[in-house]
Amino acid sequence: MKKRLLMFLSVLMISAALLFASPAAEKLYDEFSSAVNNGDVTLAMNKYSELESRVTKELGTASATLEKAVKKNNAELYRNTLSEIAALKSYRITKAQSDSLLAAAVATDNQDALSWLYEKSPYYSPVLTFSTEVTSGTRRYSSASSVSVKPGEEVTLPTSSGVSAAAAGQLAGWGITKDAVTYKAGETIKMPATDQTLFAIYESGVSFKDEATSTDIFTPAVSGDEVTVPAVSKEGAAFEGWYDRASGYYITPESDTFTLRGNGASFTALWKEVKAGDMTTGAYSHDSLPVNTQIPLTFTVTNTGTETLTGVRLSVSCDDDDVTLISNGASLRSLPAGRNITLTGVKLVASQNASGRTVPITLAVTDDEGLSFETTYEIKIR
Repeated sequence: MKKRLLMFLSVLMISAALLFASPAAEKLYDEFSSAVNNGDVTLAMNKYSELESRVTKELGTASATLEKAVKKNNAELYRNTLSEIAALKSYRITKAQSDSLLAAAVATDNQDALSWLYEKSPYYSPVLTFSTEVTSGTRRYSSASSVSVKPGEEVTLPTSSGVSAAAAGQLAGWGITKDAVTYKAGETIKMPATDQTLFAIYESGVSFKDEATSTDIFTPAVSGDEVTVPAVSKEGAAFEGWYDRASGYYITPESDTFTLRGNGASFTALWKEVKAGDMTTGAYSHDSLPVNTQIPLTFTVTNTGTETLTGVRLSVSCDDDDVTLISNGASLRSLPAGRNITLTGVKLVASQNASGRTVPITLAVTDDEGLSFETTYEIKIR
């Protein structure tokens, strides 16, 4: 009995909404529906735009009427206005209409219509899926990720599939089928109009990549093959070898070959490098420092390499006998890659004998392996 009553009340509410439907909005919705049925996408978009404007206007009027009904305690006006609002909010794109508009837009390659439909329809949101399926020995790897943006917008394809090179080989790219590369990894493509799946395509081999030296080498190989290791160098930096983080393979700086084990390896170069910023001299100009005055020196040092420096020692020195440095160093346990440290507390005192001379100041940064990076600054004593 209760279920029947609820169904009866629902019918009454729908009937009330239809009873209070706006003739103008109803006409526009009918015209929109007719354009959809006829496959006239442009007309459908225009009519729906007119419908939205009409509904927005009438909803504003209805909201004011609703407030008036509350103030006057007019229950009948309140109920009727709610029904009117429900009717106005019912003019939406249906799933069937969305599918029809999509088919028409795709048939004519109408990008504007696709973008419009993406904004207006709750049923249209194309998905681009990246699928990975790898079998290595007795193990099988399977994963998927996806992205959904407006059709036609740029999408950058993944450069990694989450499976190690040793198990799968190198990610050669993404294919619309499972056996051929359609797009390169990292390539930018346009978001398709409909749901699509791209499959990860692999190639057995070894890659060596290093942004610092613009190295990007791929050598096709199978397990057991010996691959030539590229030689790299960078001024002011110490090369620490090649490392594949996924597999843990390490190639020493002295090695010139690597024997592949598994389907592949992906190596990046390891560097130790330090960059020192400008030296500051507090309130004093480094081009005109007074004598017999404690001048504060401040240095900023950044680890610009890829390796963490450990057992770091910062020391400031000056070979001029007429210049004295007070508290000229500091030490720290480690300095991770990309991090910096500011050295303060160093003070310089120049005697009268240094007047008029240009004096070199050297900052040295060393680690516990004895590697040292030096930067020399010049100051002028007035």
